[in-house]
Amino acid sequence: IALAILEKSDNPKLPLALMLGIAYAANVGGMGTPVGTPPNLVFMQIYTDFTGKSMGFVQWMMVAVPVVIIFLPFIAWWLTRRVNLQQGKPLELPSVGEWRPAEKRVLIVFACTALAWITRGEPFGGWSELLGLQQANDAGVALVGAISLFVVSDGKGGRLLEWDQASKIPWGILLLFAGGICIAKAFAVSGLSVVLGGVLDGLAVLPVFIMLLVLTLAVSFMTESTSNTATTVLLMPILAAAALAAKLDPQMLMIPAALSASCAFMLPVATAPNAIIFGSGKVQSIDMFRTGFLLNIVGALIITMVCYWLL
Repeated sequence: IALAILEKSDNPKLPLALMLGIAYAANVGGMGTPVGTPPNLVFMQIYTDFTGKSMGFVQWMMVAVPVVIIFLPFIAWWLTRRVNLQQGKPLELPSVGEWRPAEKRVLIVFACTALAWITRGEPFGGWSELLGLQQANDAGVALVGAISLFVVSDGKGGRLLEWDQASKIPWGILLLFAGGICIAKAFAVSGLSVVLGGVLDGLAVLPVFIMLLVLTLAVSFMTESTSNTATTVLLMPILAAAALAAKLDPQMLMIPAALSASCAFMLPVATAPNAIIFGSGKVQSIDMFRTGFLLNIVGALIITMVCYWLL
């Protein structure tokens, strides 16, 4: 859609603002729910492994959604501050037409899946408590939603999702993510995370706000040189062990770090949205670097303030 818009626009500053806006909105928007981006899922699993407790969908959103609400308007202003929308000819986009039955049914499946995620544990124990399914988790809900796509008719004699379409999913990325979870588990079982966590004991002497700010800045800039998933897989078990050693709730360190892993805006390798937008050829790496540097810092500040007050 964005490329189609840019083909009809002669505004020289629109490509950078539009393409980076899509990438950055995907990065920040994904922070809002546990299933929005892999670092969130890594946190959820490792937090459960280390503490024996689980964090619900709503609990995560109570911390992450305020970050999204505060950060997205700033990003929009930062990207568009030099874009003169009056420059160039007005854009005329083609009509998208009416919704097809298959599109409506996919939306219904998605809405039901999202509702099941949100209400699994809340309120009053959620439907898992009501139905006696205490072992139900977000992964199970996602699996039911995925299977539904193979079962529900598309209104034309087929299914909403056929296997020849599903086979084109980049399964390698999913296996990489799953492998990262296994590595994190090995960190915990072997005791390596405890050893490495001891290196971070010095952070405990800092005031909490400063400690969180140092952590979020470090994670944000560290992620620039690798993927946010890899960064999170490496750091989560270490931070969990460090928090327990310092007699802190692991959430205090793990949640800011998980959120900061999605706040890497300077280089294409940091996140999948960054890489996709860079691959379009509409954005140069130097432009992404210049635009994203301040956003890294602002993102760390916002995450620090929100987590300091809410955790």
